[in-house]
Amino acid sequence: MKKFVPPFEVKIQSSSILRRLYLSFFVLIFLSCWLNELALSFQLVLSFITLAIAVRFFYLNTLNDYKKITIRCRSDGSWSIYQSGLIMENCRLRDTSALIGPLYFLHFESNKKRVNVLLANDSMTREEARKLRMALRVYKSQLMQP
Repeated sequence: MKKFVPPFEVKIQSSSILRRLYLSFFVLIFLSCWLNELALSFQLVLSFITLAIAVRFFYLNTLNDYKKITIRCRSDGSWSIYQSGLIMENCRLRDTSALIGPLYFLHFESNKKRVNVLLANDSMTREEARKLRMALRVYKSQLMQP
């Protein structure tokens, strides 16, 4: 017997947890440029490339308004993703989606393309997070069944 979840909507907000995670990731990459046995010129080039990518990443990340992304779950198990230039209807949640600690790794697939979304607990309200966790448990168990 298939279980279902009542329809709900998640409006994504900007996340300080994700910002700190990205920042620590780039700091570790930058440190690894200097904690190796490469020549100084290679270390400088790697450091410059790392800084350029980090600045570009954070600049583009601030330009993307996460408040414009909305994920809707329907009672039949299909999902809709609404972003400023992207509307995906009738997506399905892939079995590679996971909930690890405060992070939600959501992988959606439609007939046309795949969309991967990374969320944190502070990307949504507590009620939305509770509903999303419940939907992930119900629909993930159904995806794993043959």
